[in-house]
Amino acid sequence: MRIDEESAYGGLLALGPMGSGKTRAVLQPWAGWWLRDPTAGLFAYGVKPNWSASLVAIALAMGREPEQIHVVGPGYAPWPLIRGLEPDSVANFVREAFRREGAAHGGDQFFSDSATNLVRRAAAILYYSGQYLVADTLSPTGDVVRPRTLGYDLESISEIVHATGEDANTIAAAVRARASGLEGEAAEDLEAALAGYERLTKDLPEKTRGSVVGQIDTVVEPFLSSRALRTAFCSNEEFDLESALVDGGVVVLDVDLGRYAAAARLVYLLAFEQMRRLMIRRIDDERQGHELDPVAFVADEYAEVATAAHKSMWRLCREARIAPVIAYQLHSDLRSVVGGKDAADALVAGMRTKVLFATDDEASVQLAAGALGQVDREYESTSRSTS
Repeated sequence: MRIDEESAYGGLLALGPMGSGKTRAVLQPWAGWWLRDPTAGLFAYGVKPNWSASLVAIALAMGREPEQIHVVGPGYAPWPLIRGLEPDSVANFVREAFRREGAAHGGDQFFSDSATNLVRRAAAILYYSGQYLVADTLSPTGDVVRPRTLGYDLESISEIVHATGEDANTIAAAVRARASGLEGEAAEDLEAALAGYERLTKDLPEKTRGSVVGQIDTVVEPFLSSRALRTAFCSNEEFDLESALVDGGVVVLDVDLGRYAAAARLVYLLAFEQMRRLMIRRIDDERQGHELDPVAFVADEYAEVATAAHKSMWRLCREARIAPVIAYQLHSDLRSVVGGKDAADALVAGMRTKVLFATDDEASVQLAAGALGQVDREYESTSRSTS
């Protein structure tokens, strides 16, 4: 795989059905070509089991030291993904995860909207608390019945939305105590977050609340029940994507979509947002005259996590000096998840280089026709006659 650097910043799309060779023939060789520059960083994600093993081997073969390679995800290093993201951003990506689950299994818009708003308020409580919030449930004699320390993570969001009765009162009291120690807008923001949450839940019938929380559980609860997810993405440890990519660093996000389903999709959606924010910071740095190391972003099975909003993100890549590479199986899949033909076509139209494998998918053929002009089709037919 040989593409000049300027063309790489224009983006690469690899499109082909399962088993066509996208990963083996395009993504892996491209990663090796990119890492030939010792200063080039690489951030990659993939939804397949053990996705990281081949990329780690490539990085080592291209001269990266083990300490320059960071694999994050269940069973690997932690990355508290919502750190640095505002509550609205977290809620919007949770909503997108709800939408995908609803499309697959059916879902009610009322419960999806109510669940999104509840997540938004719970996230705001944690975000504006500013640090870890101790909210232990105590007995009348002052003994700890249930220890509870809340931080800005998905596990704590789940903890808040599940809290009822004395547990909810304890959390509210801890939030008010924290707000009393803050001043000005900081106190107002925290008080408003708590008031908004209580307003949403105060008069909600128990059955309706159960359905709303059940909607949240489809996406967020696994971060509470799964030790692997909890350790990977709700950790107290810090991980800074920008620092990890400096001087040729390699970051691989490895979460098995087949195993973790909706939770994995949320992880990848949040990772995209972290990458978008990195792009914006890099653009600001370049405008201030700072020299930027080249960075690539490789997204395998992209249709699993694509959103129409990514169109603006891909447009930032060239200015941010980030080379995007995306791969997925069928263009019809992309159309189904982002809202139709126009949205899907616009999402990938700007990719400068397109590698298209043989396919029977009509939407993929149409995309090829748009990129290459007239496409020849071969048809086999049989006929039968009697005499």
